[in-house]
Amino acid sequence: MGNQLTPPELNFLDKHRVKDDAQSGSVEPLGPTVFVATGAGSTTTIVGGAPDLTDGTNVLRSGESFALQTSASAFKEDTVFQAVSFAQTSGSATLTFSPAAKASTAAGDKAVLVASRPYDSIGNLDTFLTANGYDVNKMTLNDKVFAARTLTQPDSFK
Repeated sequence: MGNQLTPPELNFLDKHRVKDDAQSGSVEPLGPTVFVATGAGSTTTIVGGAPDLTDGTNVLRSGESFALQTSASAFKEDTVFQAVSFAQTSGSATLTFSPAAKASTAAGDKAVLVASRPYDSIGNLDTFLTANGYDVNKMTLNDKVFAARTLTQPDSFK
């Protein structure tokens, strides 16, 4: 039991949510494909081509969250991974992530940006919206929450 000074729980349900994704641990892709494997990796690495800064492919920053998908866009597992380090050599890039996946990455696998709980913090909200093309520097907090809800629950504003 909390008191009036206890911050509210962020894993709330409202009438527009189908399920409590924060509790279930399910993964929904909320952003673009940011890394495509061109070769075999390991359970903690994915190997791809050289980064393309024009379309953002094979470019991930340390700390960004993502899910692994097969070349057919099916989830490899329901785990949200976090980029740990990024190494580039001539013509290829290796992304190291945590935690370890259940199976090694393979050619054709994709890393898709996700935000497991975009409302956890302003930083998560900003990361989520930036990944979806918003300029967060020109938005109020209410604008950000509205935009995130529009993206995650498009049917909630009928």
